[in-house]
Amino acid sequence: MHSILYHIGRRDSPQYPNWETGVQNWLQFNTVDRNRFDFVDEPISDSGGGGINIDALSPANGSFAGGDSVSVRFKISSKRDVSHIELFLNGNLIDEVGKKSSGEFTYSSDVETSQLDLQNLITIHVTDDEGLRQEEEIIVYK
Repeated sequence: MHSILYHIGRRDSPQYPNWETGVQNWLQFNTVDRNRFDFVDEPISDSGGGGINIDALSPANGSFAGGDSVSVRFKISSKRDVSHIELFLNGNLIDEVGKKSSGEFTYSSDVETSQLDLQNLITIHVTDDEGLRQEEEIIVYK
């Protein structure tokens, strides 16, 4: 296991020894379950011909929040009826919506800036009427 500098080809960076020494020291006293990082890059089978697509419209991933609230907007398209939409802020459910028809629509919700931390993970879960679930995440800074 190596630091990020190793994997992005920055071993010639003057900071590399500082990062690598810390990583190596950590590994001496900790074990890593490498199975947690094994990913299978295969499409999910969807025999019903449906599928859910989610595109973040606002705020942009990595953007900074301003004003009193942040307008969170996602474009959702589904070949089947959507049974449930959930919006999470830093892992906490902040909004949910029931049934929507199939097709394309925009989901929107406002998040008060006072609810935000310095770095925030906004996650939307969309579930269709047959239980297929898709999620999209964006990071927003205060």
